[in-house]
Amino acid sequence: MRRTWTVWLALALLAALAVPARAGEPVKVHLIVVTGTIEGRDVQAELMKLKNLFLEKAGGFTELGATTGGEVKGLSLGPQGVTKEGGVAQRGSNYTFLVSAQRDLAADFKAYITDRFKHEPFILVWDAMRE
Repeated sequence: MRRTWTVWLALALLAALAVPARAGEPVKVHLIVVTGTIEGRDVQAELMKLKNLFLEKAGGFTELGATTGGEVKGLSLGPQGVTKEGGVAQRGSNYTFLVSAQRDLAADFKAYITDRFKHEPFILVWDAMRE
């Protein structure tokens, strides 16, 4: 009987120690926006390969889906705020993903996406805690 209590106590102590080690684990969160068009390539096939890269490097991803965005090239800051000097508004269809990982993988993702999609991705990285 005494041995049973000792085993149960040891197991309970191990379980109690294991939970805090996983809670609050620091991670890097990557917001990745890639172009929705690739000249001469099948976008859906390239997206599947990109998702496989996310699985390989980070163990998972969240696909936020098709998105649209825009930017203006040629902005400058003047006395009245932001002004457009010969700027061109550009809009496009994109695909957006969230990927969390143990380390910053932005350089890996940027190199792969730039090579395969022929456009530089928009990537934001920030620190977070996995709960």
